[in-house]
Amino acid sequence: MPTAVRAVYILSVEESNDYIFTPSAVVIVPKEGRFQLFCSGADHNRIFSALMKLNWSDLEEEARFKNVTYRISNAQNLLPDHYLEQGASIAHILQRLYVSNPRHLFFLSRYFQMNATPNP
Repeated sequence: MPTAVRAVYILSVEESNDYIFTPSAVVIVPKEGRFQLFCSGADHNRIFSALMKLNWSDLEEEARFKNVTYRISNAQNLLPDHYLEQGASIAHILQRLYVSNPRHLFFLSRYFQMNATPNP
């Protein structure tokens, strides 16, 4: 049975001395339990640390942690209407997001290579 998902976010990162936010992770918040983080392996530990340290409400605006600025934005507008309410699996959600913008969400391709994901 698929995990019920409450929210889906895209986390963007602005490195120090840079002026561009780059999508760097997808964060899925289930209705029960802790968030799940999908990003490149090289970024996982630092993004996970930032998510654990910073308040979600601060992240919606912009928050700095260890000289890097993080911002989350709701990604549900990239999904079909009522997709979460219909019980879409996390694999299907990631597939839809990746297909919507593979150039910016390239880090998700790693997830699909590791896991055979059904077509949405």
